[in-house]
Amino acid sequence: MSKRVWNPPVTPSKGDTTTAWRSVGEKEGTESFRNLLDKEFPQGDSLNEEEQKVSRRNFTKLMGASSALAGIGLVSCRRPETYIVPYKKAPEWIIPGTPLYYASTRPSATGAVPLVITTYEGRPTKLEPNHDHPDASGTCAQTQASVLDLYSPSRSRKILKRGKEATKSELKSSLQSLDLAKTALVFGNDDSPTRNRLAKGLASKGATLISYEATSGEPLAVGVSQIVDFEKASRILSLDCDFLGTDPTGNPKAFSKKRQGGNENYDQEHDVDAEKMNRLYQVETQFSLTGGMADHRLRVAPSRVEAVAGAIASALGVGSYNPGDKEKAALFPGAENAVAEFDSWVKECAADLKNAGASALILAGSRQSKGVKQIAAAMNAKLGSTAVRAVQTDLGQYGSLADLTATLESGAIENVIFLTPSNPVFDADGFAEVLGKAKASVHWGLRTDATAWACDWHVPAAHYLESWGDARTQTGVISLIQPMILPLYGGL
Repeated sequence: MSKRVWNPPVTPSKGDTTTAWRSVGEKEGTESFRNLLDKEFPQGDSLNEEEQKVSRRNFTKLMGASSALAGIGLVSCRRPETYIVPYKKAPEWIIPGTPLYYASTRPSATGAVPLVITTYEGRPTKLEPNHDHPDASGTCAQTQASVLDLYSPSRSRKILKRGKEATKSELKSSLQSLDLAKTALVFGNDDSPTRNRLAKGLASKGATLISYEATSGEPLAVGVSQIVDFEKASRILSLDCDFLGTDPTGNPKAFSKKRQGGNENYDQEHDVDAEKMNRLYQVETQFSLTGGMADHRLRVAPSRVEAVAGAIASALGVGSYNPGDKEKAALFPGAENAVAEFDSWVKECAADLKNAGASALILAGSRQSKGVKQIAAAMNAKLGSTAVRAVQTDLGQYGSLADLTATLESGAIENVIFLTPSNPVFDADGFAEVLGKAKASVHWGLRTDATAWACDWHVPAAHYLESWGDARTQTGVISLIQPMILPLYGGL
């Protein structure tokens, strides 16, 4: 068998008459290029193995002999044998290799998600929707991925005091020394009846309650939740609301059910007549799952969503906003008849919503401004929509991050305890400087993020799959949370 001899590129000489080059540098043959070649291909590399002092074959022989000699002194150098130890007293219903299912709930700022959790030998591995729950719906990408957080190696494992390990007794004594009247508790927007009851007890003794979410946007009203019923909606206008993706609102299964048209290849039992199928108008700033399902999609800049909403509302008789031709043209850049296209889109959308009447539904994305949400609410009220209703929640007793900022700057609040999965030091501009004015700060979370490092104390949190609790779904149904496993990393 012949050996393959590798020929590296040869440095071009000044009088080189080559008509083909590997690069522009090789063609120019500058001194810097030749120096670069010398570094990459040192002299002697192009020699045949017979001409080299140490050939590749001899090198392999020497390395093989060295490895063999080294192996003499490394007796039993292999992975240690381990044994699977059976349960001394087996837990009820647990059979190795057989899945065990539990009903639980994932708390979320957009409404709790009822789940059926698959476990193997006490370890949760898969999350699926609980179809026996009265508020059954599908699961979003965040819910499916949340089981990975349980086993994440980046989870916090120790109580930290200014970056150094501390004990529970030190944490307890520090918390007991806080003046409750000058302490603020920061929660997420998830609605838990038990937590709200305990928070009310602390508020009665002077504590300040704050709720914060990074992407919640401006609320339409404090303590008001919107409940959407897609079964009653035949025409839907979504103002940058990705309700099928990252902005879950209502039950997406009901939305999909009304889009399954009649076809001989489908199950006729679930088919929907063409006249009864819903229609979706999507105004969005970037492509989304909901935009992919839209019948009519309008892409706009984030700053112009309110202008489009105002124009549609004006066509429905809500307000009198009318954007100028320059603003309309900006919505269709490059189009010859941009103004006419905008007017046509708005006119057809408004006419369709008006004809639908009470079965029309207008949604505003959670990241949109309060103005967009007010316009959406006004249009729903004008049309008498029965597909959406507002309910009061216990979050009405909580303040906002702006309230916390004001009280910290005034000195009314001296201590802050963060009990939210959000990261306000990273999310909220300028909040890190304001937090520095607090005399004591405590962070409770799964990871040591920017807020954790900015606080005096960090306490590792237990995952929702390791905890007891309760939460409300979007429609207000209370669901229980039960642990699948004891805290893996000592979370509290």
